[in-house]
Amino acid sequence: MSGDADMFCAVCKKKELDQKKVIECAHCGSWAHFRCKNVLDKNIPKLRSKPYYCTEDCLAAQQSSSRSSAADAVLLSRMNAVLSEVTAIKTTVTEIERSQNFISAEFEKLRKDLVTLGKDHKELANAVGDLHGKHHTVSTKVNQLELEVDRLTRAGITNNMVILGLPTMKGENTTDLVRKVAASVGCELSEDAIQDARRLNSKGKNSASTSTAPIKVTFTEEQFKEDLFAQKKNHGQLLPSAVDAKFAAFKNRVVLRDEMTSFGMNLLKEAREAEYLVDFKFIWPGRNGAVLVKKSENSSVHVIRSSVDLQKLKQQTSKRPLNSSVCSSEDSSPVIDRNKRVKNQHQ
Repeated sequence: MSGDADMFCAVCKKKELDQKKVIECAHCGSWAHFRCKNVLDKNIPKLRSKPYYCTEDCLAAQQSSSRSSAADAVLLSRMNAVLSEVTAIKTTVTEIERSQNFISAEFEKLRKDLVTLGKDHKELANAVGDLHGKHHTVSTKVNQLELEVDRLTRAGITNNMVILGLPTMKGENTTDLVRKVAASVGCELSEDAIQDARRLNSKGKNSASTSTAPIKVTFTEEQFKEDLFAQKKNHGQLLPSAVDAKFAAFKNRVVLRDEMTSFGMNLLKEAREAEYLVDFKFIWPGRNGAVLVKKSENSSVHVIRSSVDLQKLKQQTSKRPLNSSVCSSEDSSPVIDRNKRVKNQHQ
């Protein structure tokens, strides 16, 4: 409605003061008398119940305007939805940027920590290297001291020999038995050559293991022992039956060796337990505290005098076949197969 504006009938052009006698166009706002539009009184309520359009053009214009408004409303709704999505995306991007900034900061901390760790690792490596060098120096000195102590210990038993493989007989005379061993290889011992000869029976051994218990011989002079070693070397393999006819049933070999020190016994044990010597078929004690090893009957003999030699042998074995020469002072008696060797006894 126009409110307080003057109401002029668009048909008769007359001004009308009574609003009940006219109706306003919902589109153009013009007024018209009901009588000018030939509207009867009974039809006035019906005409007023819905929007009134004075002409078809106003109706078409209003409809077009309504469709446009509806389209605008749909477009506005879509724009609002897009705007909401954009706002949400913007919020997400902001959160991503915050996360990226946080991650970048954490990576920077991690990088600094890695740099610090690298420096610490380098310092630790240097410290370990220094410690390894000192350890190597100490180990070398300890090894030298052990060898020197062993040399001094062996100096006290230079006149001693151990004979293995001779069966134990009831009422035997071990001194006479030693003389028979010497005679069987062509070595004549003087009456005063042997100071002492006795079996080495370890505690806890059963009768089977003591039936061939080693005999420890102490000569009055070292030369007597060396003469017997030399004659045994020239003679070669010696069987118990060659020493005494009553040993005819025994087919094992008689072996002569120096008496071993504790150091030598431990070295022999280490050699037999070393994993890298598994493929060495023969491991046995040699002369002057050495341990001898070889892979087969016809292969070269390798001399081990200390734990350092064991480590060197390990390194050589891992790279190439070994080819060491036999020490001139080694025991020339037949080697003992690891699977059949006689268990050595020590006083």
